[in-house]
Amino acid sequence: GANNATVKYQTDWPSISQITGDLFIENDRVFASIKSGNTLGGKIGQSQVVFDGAENNQLWVNAKVEGDVHEGLGYFQHTPLSVVVNSIMDNWKSSGKHSTQLGLRIPFSNVDKGIVADIDVNVKNAQLSITDVNLDFDQINGAIRYRNSQGISSKWLNASLWQQPLLASIKSDVHKEGFDTDIQFSAPVDVSNIKSWLALDLLKPISGKSDFNGHFKISGKDSGFTGLELSSNLQGIQVALPEPFDKKSIQTAPFQLRLALEDGQKLSLSYADQVNLAMHLKQGSIYSGQVYLGSTEAYIPSTPGLVVQGHVSEINVKPWLEVANNLGLVSTQTKEESSSNIRNINLSTDRLIYDHMVFDQVKADIQSRKNAWDIYVEAPIAKGLVTWSEGKHIELDLDYIHWPALTESDQDDNEETDMFAALSPSMFPDVNLKVDEIFVGPRNYGRWHGKMRSQDDLVSLSDIDGTIKKLDVKGSVIWKKSKLKPESTQVKLNLSSNDVGGIQKAWRAKPVLEAKDAKANLDLSWQASPTAIDNHLLNGSAGVTLKDGRFLDAGETGALSAFGILNFGAIGRRLRLDFSDVYQSGLHFDSVSGKVAIKEGVMTIVDTLDIKGPSAKFAASGTVNLNNKMLNQELSVTFPITSTLPFVAILAGFAPPVAASLFVGEQLVGDQIEKYTSATYKLTGSWDEPNLQLMKRFDNEIEGKQDKGFWYRMKDFFGLGDD
Repeated sequence: GANNATVKYQTDWPSISQITGDLFIENDRVFASIKSGNTLGGKIGQSQVVFDGAENNQLWVNAKVEGDVHEGLGYFQHTPLSVVVNSIMDNWKSSGKHSTQLGLRIPFSNVDKGIVADIDVNVKNAQLSITDVNLDFDQINGAIRYRNSQGISSKWLNASLWQQPLLASIKSDVHKEGFDTDIQFSAPVDVSNIKSWLALDLLKPISGKSDFNGHFKISGKDSGFTGLELSSNLQGIQVALPEPFDKKSIQTAPFQLRLALEDGQKLSLSYADQVNLAMHLKQGSIYSGQVYLGSTEAYIPSTPGLVVQGHVSEINVKPWLEVANNLGLVSTQTKEESSSNIRNINLSTDRLIYDHMVFDQVKADIQSRKNAWDIYVEAPIAKGLVTWSEGKHIELDLDYIHWPALTESDQDDNEETDMFAALSPSMFPDVNLKVDEIFVGPRNYGRWHGKMRSQDDLVSLSDIDGTIKKLDVKGSVIWKKSKLKPESTQVKLNLSSNDVGGIQKAWRAKPVLEAKDAKANLDLSWQASPTAIDNHLLNGSAGVTLKDGRFLDAGETGALSAFGILNFGAIGRRLRLDFSDVYQSGLHFDSVSGKVAIKEGVMTIVDTLDIKGPSAKFAASGTVNLNNKMLNQELSVTFPITSTLPFVAILAGFAPPVAASLFVGEQLVGDQIEKYTSATYKLTGSWDEPNLQLMKRFDNEIEGKQDKGFWYRMKDFFGLGDD
C-alpha cells in the first residue's frame, strides 16, 4: 500500500503527488492502482499506472482527473503537448471546471516513437480568454478530445461570445509536423462588438447585427496559418458610406475577415469586391497596411504606414470629406499621435462631383509627410501639386487649369447673382497660388501667381504677378466684410505691356490703339464685393503712360472715349485738316500720359491727358461721368511748325536763319509759339455721340493745364521723355 507517495514518471511531464493506493512490482513489471492523488489538472480519482520493462519498456497511465480548467489547459502549456500546438496556447487563460480521462503511453527505450496521448475532457461553465486576439468566450460547455492520430476534436461545444450564444466544433488535420486544428463556430454578432474588439476607426460607418461563421485555426507548421477567420453575408448590417460602398441592412454582401497571429497581428478584410484591406497591427495600432478600393486583393507593404489606392467609378467629394473627418483620416495630429498613420493615397475616378460641378477622369496621388500632405492631382481640368501643412498656408502649384467654357445660362447667372453674397472672408483658406496656364473653354487667361490670406472680416490677394494675353499684371486685392462696417473692395494694380494692339487682338477685338510700351496703375475701391462692382460705387485713381504707338481709325473706340481719345479721323474732319495719314495708318504718337481721379463714378482728369506725336499734340481736361457716359471736357490741338497748317507757309516766307530760330524756339519755349498753331474745343455729349465745338483759335489754354517749364521743354527737345 502507498500513502502520500509521489510518482515522477518522466522529466517533461507533471508528477503525481499525495498518492493513496496500492503498488505491485513483479520482476520488470510495475502496477499501481491509485485511489486518489494530485497532478497537473487537478485531483486524481481511480487511476492505474503500468510499467512493462520486460517486453515493451513503456509506461501506461490511465487516470481520471477533475479540477479547474486552467490546470487542464496547462497540459498544452507546460508539457510536450505545447509543441504539437506550436505553443499557441501558452498565453491563453481559462477558468471553470473540467472532468478529464487521461490516457498516456510513454516509451522509455524507443523514444523516437513519442508519447501517445488519449485525453477526453468535459468542461462545464468554463471561460476561455485567447489573449493573442483579445477574444473572451464564456459559458463553455461540452466535450473535447485529443488523440495523437486525430489531434484535437469536438463534435459540439456551447459557449457565449460578446453576450451572444455560440455553437462550435473542433477538428484537426494530422501531418508529419504535427496537426492543424480548426475550431469552427457560428453566432449572431453585433458589429459594435467587432468594432470594440478591433478598435479600428475604419469600421465606424458599419452598424447592425448579422450571423457570422468563424474559424480559429491553430497550425502545427512554422509557416502555417494560426489565427481567426470570420465570414458573413452581412444581412442586417448597414454600411453608412457614400455610393457605391453604401449598404442597407436588408441587402446582402459577402464579407471576410482574417486575423493572423504573426509578428503581432496581420489583418485582411474584403467587402463585396469593393474594399480589400490588409494591415499589420502592432501593440494595438496600425504599423503598415493597404486599403484597396476595388476587387484587387490587398497586400501588406514592407514600409510602415497605411496606403489607400484603387479606382472608383464615381466620387462625391462632400460626403467623403465628412467620412474622412469622422474616421480621423484628416488628422491634425503628428504621425506619432495619429491612429490612421496614412502614408499614401493613390486614387482615380471616372467622375468627381463637388456640389453641382462634375470633373471627369481625375487621378490623385497624396503623400503624407510629418504634419503635411502633398497632393498631386492630374485631370483634364487641372494638373499640379497641392501642399497642405498643419498650421501653415496651402501651397498650390499647378501646371494648368482648363475650366469648361461657360454656357449662356451660367454667364446670365453670374451677371445677376453676386457670387460673394453667401461668403465671408473667414471662409477662404490661406493659399500661395502658382498656376502656369489658365484656360476657360478655348480662351487662354495666362499664368498667375499670388498669395491669399484671410482674417475674420478680411481676405487679401497680394503679390499678384500674372500675364494675360500680352498684359503683365502686378498688385493686390482686398475684400472686407463685417457686420459693423460696410462691405468694401480695394484693388491696386500695375499693368504693363509691350504690345497693346496684341492685347486687343487676343481678346478678339479690333484694335483701336497700338503701343510698344504701355504702363498703367489702378488704385480703385467700391463698397461692394469684388464681383458686384458698379460705376456709381467706384472711387480712386488711375494713371496711364503709352509710348511709340498709334490710334487707329476703328470706328467705335469704347473706353478710350472716356479719356477724350476719340475717333481721330472724325476730329481731323471736324478741324478740316489734312489727316490722310490717320485714315491710312492711324494717328501716330510718341507718348500718351495722364492721370484721373474717380469719385462715385465721376472721373476727373488730373492736370491734362497729353498726347504727343509727329502730326499733332493733344491735351484733354475735364470730367467723364461713367454712370451715364456723359462728357464734359476741353480739348486742345496743337500742330508743329512742320505741319500743313497755313502757319507753316507763313514760316516758310522767312529767311532760313529766322525759320530755323523759330523752329528751335518752338521746341524750347513752345507755349508761346504753340498758341499760334493751336485751337481749343469743348467736348460734350456722350461716348457714343460726342459733340465737339470750337472755342478759340490760336490758343492752347484749357482748364486744368499747367505751364511747362524750360527744363521740361529741354528734356522734350532732346527726347528725354517725361520720366
